[in-house]
Amino acid sequence: MLSLMLAHVVHAQAGGQYGKPEVYDISYEYELISKYDCPGTLSLKVIPPEGADRIILQRTRSFLTDSALYDKINKATAKSCFDVDENNSEIHIVREDVVGWGCFFQVAAVYDNDNTWIFGDIYCTTDFLSQEDRDTLFGNTSIDETESNPVRIISVGGNLIVDTAESIQLSVFTTDGICLFAGEIDGYTEIPVKASGSRLLIVRYSVGNDYITKKITAR
Repeated sequence: MLSLMLAHVVHAQAGGQYGKPEVYDISYEYELISKYDCPGTLSLKVIPPEGADRIILQRTRSFLTDSALYDKINKATAKSCFDVDENNSEIHIVREDVVGWGCFFQVAAVYDNDNTWIFGDIYCTTDFLSQEDRDTLFGNTSIDETESNPVRIISVGGNLIVDTAESIQLSVFTTDGICLFAGEIDGYTEIPVKASGSRLLIVRYSVGNDYITKKITAR
């Protein structure tokens, strides 16, 4: 899978010069448990262009294929912002929350003076899978799919993080039966659960006619 380039300028200043962020040393450390359970950590370094005020990392939900790229990258479900210091120092970005295969990501340099965004290349975590895991996921080798619907739920930093490819109805309870959340989830969502003080969470969700219950340790 080739990385694609997307350049976009919003309200470009006449005669202004805008540089593209330089992204390098990209790594994706992951564990392939099942097809739709592939937790990973995305790490990359960015050199901001001269004059940029902020660096934005935007990424889609996981488990997308090329056919969804152009529709989804402009509707990225997660964005992270990093201020550029006066020395244009390198920025090291590490994301540990719900990064599976098929997650497209892109870095933008933002010039606050006239709200100009300059986007860099588009990458995908699938590019960083081992050949063996690629064959397992997309070839003829079968792997255990624990669920027919790609729904990923983990607890990180006091939040319950849900990443789903389809709209689901989801409820979160403590073991005492206290409801922490109940509603519809579509895409990437963070649900605060730290204040409950519960070490174990009961998560129930439905996709179509399927009802699934999970016990998740709060972290």
